[in-house]
Amino acid sequence: MRRLLPALAVLAALAAPAQAAQEPPQRVLDSGPPLSRVPTRLVMAGVDARVVPVKPDAGALTPPADPSVLGWWGVRGTTVLLGHTVRGVGGALGRLADVPVGSHATLSGARYVVARVEVVPKPELARRAPALFRRRGRPRLLVVTCGGYDPATGEYADNVVAVLRPAP
Repeated sequence: MRRLLPALAVLAALAAPAQAAQEPPQRVLDSGPPLSRVPTRLVMAGVDARVVPVKPDAGALTPPADPSVLGWWGVRGTTVLLGHTVRGVGGALGRLADVPVGSHATLSGARYVVARVEVVPKPELARRAPALFRRRGRPRLLVVTCGGYDPATGEYADNVVAVLRPAP
């Protein structure tokens, strides 16, 4: 299966390779909801999915092959969950674009609130990646999948991005 989110190749550049290799996954957030271990489950409006760690490979993040499982990658400031959307089948994030703003989510006990959900064309996501996947600032969780399936090309033209903030 092709790599999902080629625009996320910028993510690999945002983490200093030497630092990322030495940093244990459970320390990726400097503040905000404490994750005492690598997250294992996301529960959010219409989503209840197992989560497993993923690493950048050749500059891109590839979600788990199983569309019911999400991949987790964290950097200071931003933690990313990504998963496949499978046309006609759905996958765990098949309805991500429909998640209401203000919905609550739990990532292995850490609580979040959905701040916004947007459909972003892949070229635009690549341009916005440094701001979206920033390492500084307040912690947040991004949940990302593909959208905008084009049957003529067999490709997805967009990404659906949900931005979540730690719950008060």
